[in-house]
Amino acid sequence: VVLMMGIAFGIGGKQKIGDVLISESVLPYEIQRVSKLAVVQRGTAGMACTTLLNRFKNVIDWDYTLAKKRKPSIIPGQILSGEKLIDNKEFRESLTEVFPLAKGGEMEGIGIFAACDGKVKHWILVKAICDFADGNKGKRKIHNQKIASKSAIDLCCHVFNSPYAFKDVNLIP
Repeated sequence: VVLMMGIAFGIGGKQKIGDVLISESVLPYEIQRVSKLAVVQRGTAGMACTTLLNRFKNVIDWDYTLAKKRKPSIIPGQILSGEKLIDNKEFRESLTEVFPLAKGGEMEGIGIFAACDGKVKHWILVKAICDFADGNKGKRKIHNQKIASKSAIDLCCHVFNSPYAFKDVNLIP
C-alpha cells in the first residue's frame, strides 16, 4: 500500500482550509502538445485504488474538529498534479477550465502514480487544503499548512486504525 498524505491547493467554492481531498484520480496537467494552433493535454489520469478510495469515501464516524468546532469535509475527486507551485488565480482558473472536475491540486501525486503504475495496485493521495492558489499563499501560510497537515494525518489514522476497514481484503495484517 502506498499512501501519500500532505497539503494541496483547493479550487474554492465551498471548500475550506483543512478540508481533505481524496484522489479518485491524479491528473498530470503539464504533459502537453503545444503547437501554433492549440495546446492539447496528453497526460494519462492515474486511477487510485478503488478499495482505498471506498474506505476513505465512506467514513462516517470521523470525529475531528478544527477551530470553532468546524468539522473538515472529505472531498473525493480528481486532483491535479504538476511541477509548478501555483499561487496565481488566473493560472488556477485556466487549469479548471481544462479540467472542470478537478477538486484541487498539488505537486507530488503524479510521481506516486508513475512509481506505482503497474507495480503497486493499492495507492491513494490524501491531501488537505492549505490554500487556494489565488495569490494569497503567503497569508497565514505556516498556520494553514499545519491545519491541513493535521486534518490529512488524522483522517488517515482514523481509516487505517479501523478494525474492519481492510479485514476483508487482507491489505493490513
